[in-house]
Amino acid sequence: MERINRETVAYRIKNGFTFELGEYLSNGFKIFSKEWLLFSLYGLVATILLILSFFTLIGFMLLLYPIMLGFAVAAEKVERDERLEFSDFFGAFKNFGDYFILGATVTLGFILAFVPYFFAIFNMIESNNSQNEIVGFGISIVFMMIMVLAIYILQILLFFAPYLIHFGNYSVMEAIRASFHLSLKNFWWMLLFVFLVGIISGMGQYLCIVGAFATMAIGMLMNYSLVKKVLMTDQYSEIEQIGISTI
Repeated sequence: MERINRETVAYRIKNGFTFELGEYLSNGFKIFSKEWLLFSLYGLVATILLILSFFTLIGFMLLLYPIMLGFAVAAEKVERDERLEFSDFFGAFKNFGDYFILGATVTLGFILAFVPYFFAIFNMIESNNSQNEIVGFGISIVFMMIMVLAIYILQILLFFAPYLIHFGNYSVMEAIRASFHLSLKNFWWMLLFVFLVGIISGMGQYLCIVGAFATMAIGMLMNYSLVKKVLMTDQYSEIEQIGISTI
């Protein structure tokens, strides 16, 4: 199995990395084309599981990361030209507890961020003043826009975290810190990449129902392609590693 080496991560954090957007996108399509049926079928199963788990917040936190990482686990096997079984998609569940902590940390952060918002809106409604209600509506719109932006930025900053846990045996806090540093090295490129992958992943919803599962898989495989290129390949010399501290 491909591994993420801590020295590689430390090197990327210190020196950055060249962002090859076109290669990440094209490799995602390439991997998908090799096992398109199984990837699409897993996309269907993943969607059903996440929808069902969403009705229980804890269930969603438990399943989100291991389910989405299933695409990366399968992609790794495909690239080794090994026979892919449907059970391979569930290989990320070995770090079940760490993913739950990561998901719970993110969820708790958003809940705490929304507390002052709901408190302000509740006070305005209780005041029974029409002017206050108008102001409250305006505040709610602005706040929601800020929250959407915050979610988007957090998604970028935590992009590498689940991969570091699965492929690098990082602890949750180590993965979060390293992911923040890595993402900030190419923040604007990461912003563009996440935006494009989001569009590609959602395109299937407008084409057909089945297409949604295929484009979801393609988007996740593009993410895997980025991580593999940046963290799973040795593009530095042994001499350059001397004295590099790990995160």
